[in-house]
Amino acid sequence: MDSVATLLAKARRAHEQEREKAPALLLKAVQQRVREICPNEDPWDAVRRMAQEKDDLAIDGAYWYVMSIENDQQRNLPYDDESWEVNIDMADILIEKLDRYYG
Repeated sequence: MDSVATLLAKARRAHEQEREKAPALLLKAVQQRVREICPNEDPWDAVRRMAQEKDDLAIDGAYWYVMSIENDQQRNLPYDDESWEVNIDMADILIEKLDRYYG
């Protein structure tokens, strides 16, 4: 299983080389970090629970944002570079918050 850092690096490379794969890899990286904290929970359920526990809406907001670009990609809706930058930032923010709260 790839580490979160490896998955993020793969997502960044995919954005440059195989753009259609980048959103799924980005979501996979975020889900990997969530599963490290909550291995027996659905990642989306875990994120919503953690956001409520920590009273931090940015947790589920950032996850939702990353999830939405993948959903758009699945429906063949293209994304632009600006949207990608926002999504990669959201993934980084979410992972940093989870690291701060859960180590």
